[in-house]
Amino acid sequence: MRQLWLATLAASIFALAALARAQESFSIAGPQALSLFYRDARIAALATLPSGGKDGTVRFSFAAGGGLAEIAFDGEPGLKAAALKKSGDGVALDLSSARSSIHLSSVRLAGQSAWAPESSGVLAWKRGELALSLLPGKGSRVDGVDGVYLVVGSSAGVRFTLTASAGLPPVQPLAKDSILTDKARACAAKTPRLAEAARVLEFLSWRDRLLSSPASEAPASERETLAALRVLAPVAHPDLLEAGLRSVLDRVSPKGDAAGGEYLLPLVVEAYLAKAANPRLRAFFADKTAAGGTYAEAYARTVSRLVEVAKPYAEARAASRLASVDGRFELEVNVGLIPASLRAAPKTLTRLAAFEIPPARRVLDELGEAPAFEKLAFAWDHSWEHFRVSVPLVGLRERLKRFVEASPERGMLEAVDLGGATVRQFVDGKKTPKELERGLAFWSPSLDSEGRPSLVMPASAGAVLETRDVAPAAAEDAARAVGLPSPLGLARTGGLMAANTVFSPKPEAAVRADAAIAILAARGAARQLADLPKKHPRRAVLERASAAAKAKRAEPPAEASLNRAAELAECGL
Repeated sequence: MRQLWLATLAASIFALAALARAQESFSIAGPQALSLFYRDARIAALATLPSGGKDGTVRFSFAAGGGLAEIAFDGEPGLKAAALKKSGDGVALDLSSARSSIHLSSVRLAGQSAWAPESSGVLAWKRGELALSLLPGKGSRVDGVDGVYLVVGSSAGVRFTLTASAGLPPVQPLAKDSILTDKARACAAKTPRLAEAARVLEFLSWRDRLLSSPASEAPASERETLAALRVLAPVAHPDLLEAGLRSVLDRVSPKGDAAGGEYLLPLVVEAYLAKAANPRLRAFFADKTAAGGTYAEAYARTVSRLVEVAKPYAEARAASRLASVDGRFELEVNVGLIPASLRAAPKTLTRLAAFEIPPARRVLDELGEAPAFEKLAFAWDHSWEHFRVSVPLVGLRERLKRFVEASPERGMLEAVDLGGATVRQFVDGKKTPKELERGLAFWSPSLDSEGRPSLVMPASAGAVLETRDVAPAAAEDAARAVGLPSPLGLARTGGLMAANTVFSPKPEAAVRADAAIAILAARGAARQLADLPKKHPRRAVLERASAAAKAKRAEPPAEASLNRAAELAECGL
């Protein structure tokens, strides 16, 4: 009996030690917000509050779509936080303020206000499985008058603890060594910024719902998941790609729609086929989806849907026949994804057909082999023409001059070197760089319902360069926009601009492009350069675009976002 008791005790100690090793708490301090993370073998939670404690809003969220809890305090309470920690089936956050009292202004659970009466000095709120509570710390108390709650302390300040739980069933995290390749993990470990990005990716990676961002109440959409995997593919472990494909294919509709993910899916499947061994591929695509049927059948439906969308434009190259996502004709989808996916799809289906997977063979028989897909893709290679905007030299000078003279950064902008001429010299007509003698052409991010492009220069044009079959003239347009310095182009010392609105009727403040777009632009420029002879006249434009896309971002985002995780793709450049 004593031996049994000792064995049980030893097993319990071992289990507790294993759980302790699985627990992880870390934080990322950004210029706008402080993000505090907690993860163990069952849950992952995130708490955020503004950096500097000025704003008084604290948010709790849980991975895998576990809901969102938010509590706000009036004014500038100057909140300071300790690490996020485990509390029951949820998490707890200890907070303090130098003020002697702070007012609660609102509480929201799952996007709706939720007030509850005070109970034994503790405030508690609940909506469904989502719960939030406030417990005053030593020397502090909660006062409530007519529904207005006040945390009261002393001259030394107030202290209190917020706890949150989502009542979620356990989720299955991916093992750390099943997320990135060994080479990528070693690369990330050398740079603090990338090491943080690796921890964020680990935090977001679950077998159940891969890349489920806790910044919202829902898991990442199919398109968001696939877009992240597309960027991460060169550094991703096969387990990560497979988990992502499962989470997308489980949600494919009977008609093959995947919330826009159908335009990306063949590219990610192609990356997975290149990394996984044949027995594993055969087993995965024969496995059952959450809705029944096999993953091969779900994939076959998306390819059929892709071809269905592609045929109208191939038959008549009119802007009205381009693919519309949420009512918009997007550059990225129509120019970057559809032609590339049309070329990847037959390669993947042929490989799967070789494994004697019936749906792959059936789709090839119905839609045609590679030449049929190539015919469609060739037609879509011309879709960029609808998005092209050309500004003649005179108009270029006039618009740029108007923008610069109205900018508070006028002096700095006028001194920018455009390559043999400053902005000031250019707008005054004293010097004109050779590449601007015919004006400037760039691509619009989208078309309106009438098929008209906007006068905005987007960084996503650079990402389209990753498609090898972009026409030479189009590749040069895109590369020039990426490589030219702001205010005329997208290049800045702190990283690419997301978009340049100098030419639009209402210019807006510059915002940096996210890491995913910058990395795709860098990979695209490298691909285009690889296909050119060493002394080709387009090399200079592409090399400048490559350098601009690789420029280090001044401040990475602090949140647990797919964009933050995508920075790891730098290890594959």
